[in-house]
Amino acid sequence: MSDTTSTQEDVLGTLVLQFNGTVVQSTGDLKNDPNTSKLIIGLLQDVNSLIESSGKMDVFKRLSMDCVYAVTIFDNQIHVVRKRLSGE
Repeated sequence: MSDTTSTQEDVLGTLVLQFNGTVVQSTGDLKNDPNTSKLIIGLLQDVNSLIESSGKMDVFKRLSMDCVYAVTIFDNQIHVVRKRLSGE
């Protein structure tokens, strides 16, 4: 089990997106990075397709990938936080 505690120093960048991929806000490593926003939108579309094809009607609320990116849908926006890996 990995340590899920986080400090502000662990955050390398943040990104807030509209569902169409428009960047609302970005900071740190993700500031002015259109490639990451396209990657995140594509990933969310792929995951949503997998969920729909599985027959489950629940839409996912959060997706975390190897503790590098944490993605949450909140207030009709996609919030992304890029975090430092333990020992990095």
